[in-house]
Amino acid sequence: MNKRGQEGVTLTTLLLIILGIVVVVIIIIGATQGFDFFFGKIGQLPGQSLQAAVSACEIAGETGLKADYCSQFRKVEINGEEQYVTCSFLEENKYLSKTLDNGCGDLAVDKAGAVLYCNNQKLKENMKVNNFACGSVTK
Repeated sequence: MNKRGQEGVTLTTLLLIILGIVVVVIIIIGATQGFDFFFGKIGQLPGQSLQAAVSACEIAGETGLKADYCSQFRKVEINGEEQYVTCSFLEENKYLSKTLDNGCGDLAVDKAGAVLYCNNQKLKENMKVNNFACGSVTK
């Protein structure tokens, strides 16, 4: 019995079968639940979540980075709404455990600063900046 052919399933064939099954599962889940179930996660980069913003603000507060703490806007989602906030806003709303010593002073962003940011960034009217809706502050 001299057999010269290979018996059984090759490693390449096995890998292609597994890859095919994964693709079919992704297509089925995408068709039933929408492809955002998988691909919607791609847009969530570091710095976009509230927790990441809080951590960055606490580090800026600890190290005395006044401009980052007081004037830099971060896009976060609070109570289901996306908005742009500063660390001082997060501090005022009790999200931070560690804050900047001596406050923001002249660098604090007020309603006029929110108006300026809305206009400079050409944000939609319903977008919020430090809890001010851009449409309400630009008029």
